[in-house]
This record gives sequence, structure tokens and C-alpha cells, in this order.
Amino acid sequence: MMVSTFRGGGWPTLVYDLDDAHTGAGVTLSELAENIMNRRLEHPATCGLKVDNCVVEDNVVKVKVSMKTSAAGNYDITAALVQDGLSYTEGFSVDEKGIHDDVLIAIQSNFMAYSSETGKSLQAGEEVTREFVFDFGTSAPGAEGLSVVAFAHRKVSNSSIMDNIISVPFGQTSEYALND
Repeated sequence: MMVSTFRGGGWPTLVYDLDDAHTGAGVTLSELAENIMNRRLEHPATCGLKVDNCVVEDNVVKVKVSMKTSAAGNYDITAALVQDGLSYTEGFSVDEKGIHDDVLIAIQSNFMAYSSETGKSLQAGEEVTREFVFDFGTSAPGAEGLSVVAFAHRKVSNSSIMDNIISVPFGQTSEYALND
């Protein structure tokens, strides 16, 4: 449904809370946008995220992300790297030259949902920092067009919801942001 709605060419095309109770087949783009806004109103972010550091050391990208809660709960932080300006002439592209933006090039294993292995029970006002390591073997990506995407999952009953997300250009840091 997401691929057809946004005319994407593969997975993952984007990060979206796919709570089955709130999405379904045959949804139009305007209905999806309305759904996203309603979900943000129903479940406002209860934590802030910031990128503290992002460096390349020997073909390893290290990213440090902090999260501060405004409500008690079970939270998990994860991160991904996306890159703009990658050339691939096959498949779907918004650019007739085959230039793709926001291409996912690395992601942590807990990207789909809250993980009891990496998540923590936190009180309101608590702050946690986590470092993520992306090992590219023999050649790390260039910094050109590279961004860090960090997001927080919150466990609610037996479900995991996307609580907050932030995107920061590589090499930059950020202050705490809600619903970026």
C-alpha cells in the first residue's frame, strides 16, 4: 500500500507507523496525509531526540544520539544513514537522469519496532545516549549528501509506535527536536 501510494520503487521507501488499526489498502495520498496528522495528534511525541556526534573513523561511521523523555515509558532509539545524489539509471527515480535521494545505505537491526534487547524503561525527564556503529568494511560513504536519521520507538501495551524522528546532515549536530 505504501509503495503504490507514494509510487516508490522498493523497500524501505519511508518510515511510517504501520499500525494495522489505522491504515489499509486503497488509501489515497490525501487520506494518508490526514492519517499521519491524526496519528501525530493522537500520539504526540513524548521524547526529544538530538544528534550529538557523527564521525567517520577507518571506514566506520559512528553516530551518537541522545533522547530525553517527557513521559515515563519504555523507549528504544535506533539510527539509519541515508544519502542523496546516488545514481542508478534503472528503476523508479524522480529525476530523469536516475538520481536518487534519501537512499537508505545503513540501518540498525531494531529499526522496525521497540526491542526489549536495546530498549529501556525510563521515567519522565530521563536522558539516555546511545552510540551506533555502521561498519562499511573497506570504504565508508562520502559525506556528500549523507544524513543521519534517528528515531525513537515507544512500547504501548503490546504494540510499538514511532514516537519521534529526526534527520540531520552528516557532520552536524542538533538540539532536541519534537516531531521533526
